[in-house]
Amino acid sequence: GELEHRRVKRFYARTNKNNHPSQIAKLQRREQMLEAARRREGKSSESAHATGKRKRKDKQRSEPGLQFGDQDPLPFTSPKDHHHISDSRRYHEDITRWLGENKEDPAVKNFIPHLKDHLLGRLTGRQYDGDEGVFSDAEQDSIQFVDNRLYKHKVIRINYTTYNMR
Repeated sequence: GELEHRRVKRFYARTNKNNHPSQIAKLQRREQMLEAARRREGKSSESAHATGKRKRKDKQRSEPGLQFGDQDPLPFTSPKDHHHISDSRRYHEDITRWLGENKEDPAVKNFIPHLKDHLLGRLTGRQYDGDEGVFSDAEQDSIQFVDNRLYKHKVIRINYTTYNMR
């Protein structure tokens, strides 16, 4: 009825309006697959808890992003602002533990020095051009991470101008 019509309208808004029936069908199928995965995940964790058995993972790794159901609201962003990230501090990772869990990942090689170089570049007003300047050890030591935490956010809003060239 009416609720299904609203749902289809919501899907239509997410299409590019060209051949929209097949795009809506893909979006509906994707939603069904995600819902089925959520149900399986919920049932497997409930049944494991009920029997007192838990699946053992050799490597407990935290997810890089937030889960689908996690709430991290992002209020209105002025179009004049380049970007906006939530101020929430609800979801965080301990940097040392996170680096230990991901030590095999080549992306985290020299992560802390690279992060400090990036932050120092932004704090000193340098524009990001893809190349980070290398700062001295003394300059890097001036950066301290409060409670040794990195924060996760569900949404970042970036304002930019684009021109449709169709």
